[in-house]
Amino acid sequence: VIQALLGCDKAYAVTEPTPLGAHDLSLILQLLEKIKVPAEIVLNKADVGKRELIEKIGKKFKTDISIEIPYSEELVKAYCEKDLESMVDLI
Repeated sequence: VIQALLGCDKAYAVTEPTPLGAHDLSLILQLLEKIKVPAEIVLNKADVGKRELIEKIGKKFKTDISIEIPYSEELVKAYCEKDLESMVDLI
């Protein structure tokens, strides 16, 4: 993971608003901070769970939630069908 991130100009940390998602987000943001790679947060299933968990970690690492993807059965279906155009429209 570290080797792949070292050449990056920016990293997008994709997470869900759950305790496990918050834990993993904290770990990756710590790593990105140490290797000096700026990050943004992508909040998947943004309308399910506790957004505050992710916001708190974002504040701690001065990292914003830049994209929010709501949970959607239609989005899951488009993903399974590899229908990128529909996926983009749903986000």
